[in-house]
Amino acid sequence: MNLNHNIPFILLLIVVSFQTVLASSKEAKGLLPLLSDVNVLVVTDTHSWVAGHGRHEPQQNAGYGDVLSFHERLSAICASQQKDLFFVMNGDFMHGTGLTTNPPKYLTPILEKMPWDAVNIGNHELYANSTVDFISKKGGFVDFWDGKYITSNTIHSETNAPIGLRYQFLEGTYTSTRILTFGFLYNMENNCRAVKVERVQDVVQSSWFTNVLKGMDGGFDAVLVLAHMDAEDPLVSVILHRIREICGQLMPVQFIT
Repeated sequence: MNLNHNIPFILLLIVVSFQTVLASSKEAKGLLPLLSDVNVLVVTDTHSWVAGHGRHEPQQNAGYGDVLSFHERLSAICASQQKDLFFVMNGDFMHGTGLTTNPPKYLTPILEKMPWDAVNIGNHELYANSTVDFISKKGGFVDFWDGKYITSNTIHSETNAPIGLRYQFLEGTYTSTRILTFGFLYNMENNCRAVKVERVQDVVQSSWFTNVLKGMDGGFDAVLVLAHMDAEDPLVSVILHRIREICGQLMPVQFIT
């Protein structure tokens, strides 16, 4: 299907620290009319609370099992309606519980059970050299995602190579939609020595960013920006302005902040 840039995007659900927002099947059914041709399910800032927050924070007592179950059920619903669903992680899986060791050798095997289509890096992954070295080692956490780990402005200090890929394309199963996807981090300054966080203002003017938006790596129907930053951070406008400058006003652009 050629959607000609008229894709009705919707941010279906944001799970922040595994907050339980679907308390009953009745509430879940209320979401179904919101399904669009292309849907995005988001997990962000879980900070290793993989089993939820327990009785002391019941409003946030959902775990990876709950989210995985919800994703599986929602995927089935989307498939029955010939709609696409993408599942993304917007960073910050480190710190919060005792599972977060440096390096996070007990945490990453659990994260690898999640069927994410795209993974962004968060600032909490960048405070210790041992964590960066561990997730970046050959055959490690970054390699596990096979191109789905996106670090548009986070690079290795020694090689200047991105930790993951600068961008990737998400391909729709039912709509044949091709979505250009970035993974940005705010202009972090207190990161460990193993990495450099490039200024967003500089990256959006770089040749690779310009060229991919011009379609030199293939055409696309929409742009998805995983932005590990506040929704009101001025850098969001910096990224959007550059995308609009190159792609025009009709290109659908969805930010996850």
